[in-house]
Amino acid sequence: MTIDSRKTRLVQCLIPPMVTGILFLAVLFLKGIYPFGAGRIDYYDMGQTNAPLYYHLWDFLHGRGGLFYSFFPNEGQNLAMAGAVQWNISPFNLFFLFVKRELILESLSLFMGLRLIFMSFFCAIFLRELDTGLPLWLKTLLPVSYGLCGYTLTHYTIPTYLDMAAFFPLLMLALLRLMRSGRGGFFALMLGFTTALSYYLGFMNLIFVLLASGVWLLFIVPKEDRGERILSLGVSTFIGIMISMPLLLPAVLEMSHSSRFNSNLAGGFGETIISILSSIGADEYYVKYWQLFGMELCLGLIWIGAWKVFVNSRPLKTAAAALIIPFFPCSMIILESVNILFHFGTYYHYPIRCAYLIPFTLISSAAYFAGEVFNGDFYWEELDADALDETALTSREASLESKLALHSKAGILGRTLFFRGCVWIGAVACVCITSFFLYNIIYLRHEIWDVRELFWAWVPCFIFLLALFGIGLMARAPKALLFGLGLAELFLGALIAYGGEPHFKDRFFSDPEQSGDYIVASEGLSRAFGEELRSENPLIRLKNPDTELNTNYGMVLRRGTVTGWANTLTGTQMKSAEKMGYGTHFMRILDSGGTAFMDSLLGVRDLITCVPELYEKDSCEDVYGLKSQRSGINGNGASSDSFKGNEWHLIENRAAFPTVYSVNGTLLDIDTSEMDPIEIHETFYRLLTEGGSLREEALDSGDLGLKGSESSPKEAPLLSEIGRGSGKYLLSKRSLLYLIKGEAERIRVDGETVPVPTIGDMGNTAYPAWFNSSMLFLGGHEAGMVEIEAGKKSRIYALDIERLLELSKGLEAFAGEAEAGLSSLNIKIEGTADRGYCLIPLHADAGWRAEVNGTQRELRDVAGVLTAVPLDPGENLIRMRFVPEGLDFGIIISLAGVLILACMNRKKASHGVTKAFTIGFWPIWGLAVLCFYAVPYIFAGIRMIIKRFGG
Repeated sequence: MTIDSRKTRLVQCLIPPMVTGILFLAVLFLKGIYPFGAGRIDYYDMGQTNAPLYYHLWDFLHGRGGLFYSFFPNEGQNLAMAGAVQWNISPFNLFFLFVKRELILESLSLFMGLRLIFMSFFCAIFLRELDTGLPLWLKTLLPVSYGLCGYTLTHYTIPTYLDMAAFFPLLMLALLRLMRSGRGGFFALMLGFTTALSYYLGFMNLIFVLLASGVWLLFIVPKEDRGERILSLGVSTFIGIMISMPLLLPAVLEMSHSSRFNSNLAGGFGETIISILSSIGADEYYVKYWQLFGMELCLGLIWIGAWKVFVNSRPLKTAAAALIIPFFPCSMIILESVNILFHFGTYYHYPIRCAYLIPFTLISSAAYFAGEVFNGDFYWEELDADALDETALTSREASLESKLALHSKAGILGRTLFFRGCVWIGAVACVCITSFFLYNIIYLRHEIWDVRELFWAWVPCFIFLLALFGIGLMARAPKALLFGLGLAELFLGALIAYGGEPHFKDRFFSDPEQSGDYIVASEGLSRAFGEELRSENPLIRLKNPDTELNTNYGMVLRRGTVTGWANTLTGTQMKSAEKMGYGTHFMRILDSGGTAFMDSLLGVRDLITCVPELYEKDSCEDVYGLKSQRSGINGNGASSDSFKGNEWHLIENRAAFPTVYSVNGTLLDIDTSEMDPIEIHETFYRLLTEGGSLREEALDSGDLGLKGSESSPKEAPLLSEIGRGSGKYLLSKRSLLYLIKGEAERIRVDGETVPVPTIGDMGNTAYPAWFNSSMLFLGGHEAGMVEIEAGKKSRIYALDIERLLELSKGLEAFAGEAEAGLSSLNIKIEGTADRGYCLIPLHADAGWRAEVNGTQRELRDVAGVLTAVPLDPGENLIRMRFVPEGLDFGIIISLAGVLILACMNRKKASHGVTKAFTIGFWPIWGLAVLCFYAVPYIFAGIRMIIKRFGG
């Protein structure tokens, strides 16, 4: 291939990403989205979980945080799995090297557009490798339709999925080369990279690779070469998985500790399989069928091309492969059980996470059948500058007549290209005008669409375009018209789906916490409060008890928190948090709930709230004190005014315990699983006070408070239950009051309504609320009678303020000094015979390693929420560093895989090895087809027959 030819191919591969980029920037411009306005594209998972994790990634790239660990969410969080699910090692993440931290949320528009551009670019490269003789307009439109396909419209709120969609064409390019040449080095590298990119999607890719490879081997690869290809595929796959191990192994190990692990097998393996197979219909069809958006031209090409193959009696094997391979992913649309099996039994009632397979396989199949559609038809051929014999123009031997002819041909080509350029530019202009007209006149003037309503409005458009493309292809309609129609649909879909709050509603986008405005508010708080809100020690935590901020706000503010949105919380961690009185929601521990004692135990020293009334009462001023307040907090670019009227109060927890301190070893035996709130408070209290200062009978008698009595109660523990439901209660001591359980439209204390704020509704008074459904703070009260109006089943508790303050002051004598690094912690502390452990308010992840005075020590988990390190008598220097569990071993496996890859082609495998791989491959392939497709379809058929005839 000449240099000029290579340049031509490169230019042709660059045209689709340029078109994609222009259309996407046009969408941002027309909708006033950054950088063309203050609008943003965040909602759903992007605002809820992904954007905060990009703050963490920004910190890592700028040397302010560790890659695999963050001190800020969930009392410290291993991010090995979060990296594989929510952010990853994608080169696209280097984007944040060039973005200011305060512009992360706004810049997500450009961040996503970058992925769409590369989706088109890599798809164009793959189609070039297929070499099916596509005309230039199809070489442009097909990759653009991949970049702006239905998958990106429905899944762009999770950027990690777009990472995989972008790199998947390169993985398939590597597989294509393996099948053609037998060389698997490139495939091993791409498989290793994509599996490390996202182990969840990576394993789905593996299933597809197995299925597609079997079809390719059966229908396309010559019989004599199949054994070699199977061997290369097997070895390359094994090596690719080995290469991915530094990220794959820590993520899998972290997932295995999660309470979410095996949650889908709760009913047993057999029952789970039956329930999966019983999922006959495509639930959430309006999202699943949307994966065919923009594929009308591809389906038209496949339809007409397959018909021509049949009519012209051409060889059927390649055509059969081109039809069967798209069937594998498209079946996930038709049959929900196939979709769920592909997703390992998860994501019932959710969109198809690996749906990028659908447009990619349809585009690839269309590229093959396009060769049949346009075969021998000059009308569809492109005038190509490479067709000119440039040497003939300069050769001395060339006749004058031939030179004139060639010059004439060159002139015709130049005029033709100019004319065509004007036509195509006009077509694109018409596309933009028409699409924007439809968007404004029809779409926006309609009231907020229900997503199903929007889907059914699209269905007739899809059918119309499919028929139009089919007729246009057969009637040889002008290419500019077909090209323009294709771009018009893609551009209109992008206008509807990308950016801002959508003009349609759906259960996936309805949660208040999914708005990026909460992140904007966190940014505003950081600027407004400045140094008052910051802390160099991440073990000194911040709490937002009214849940006005979303659960990952700690990453934005760079403050340690109790809360956090993660998939890897252990069951013990969540259950202990619930026992301590904190709220939980799905896989989240919330800031709502928890007593002042539990806050102090977990390192909460500051509270940030919009509802400060209860904390500012004189009766609890020794526990809570106002540090600062600001009003009108709203960050740059907020799309709503929901925060502008709020007055934020930064409140100090004056009863907070030291950051780290020494404790008695009996603390290690705490099991909170069967404890009630009183028991868990009393147990921690006694163990923190070296054997306890309260009498045993106070806890055991059960008489922990007297309802409606003027007499003094018996000596009670730190937390005591004073009654249930509405009534008048006698407090023998100054106390903090809490309520748990029951339901009530309104709760009053001495006639004053107690707020029950929840995310998205600070004025709420009903209990329990969505994110405020645990222990509710009722304020501080002096000794004496208190009247409470609450639900009948409500349980009301009193926390002894004096005893709490005494404990906080007493622990200062046993305090140590803690200094945190990026993923490390150094502690200086004194140890004694009675207090032989250092208690750290940090979740005890398996990745932490500790040395005490230079000797390796084992960390101990305390009730799932705290960490204890054994101490020597006297002065101790504790050095802790975090290395994800499995990382070291994963690196060793990966290096071994690279070494094997380097040696893979040095020696040809024996016939016996090749035969063994061949014998092993086909049963595995057959089993995959049987399990993923044959059994679900047969089961569905039987179920439908039984249902039809009344069984």
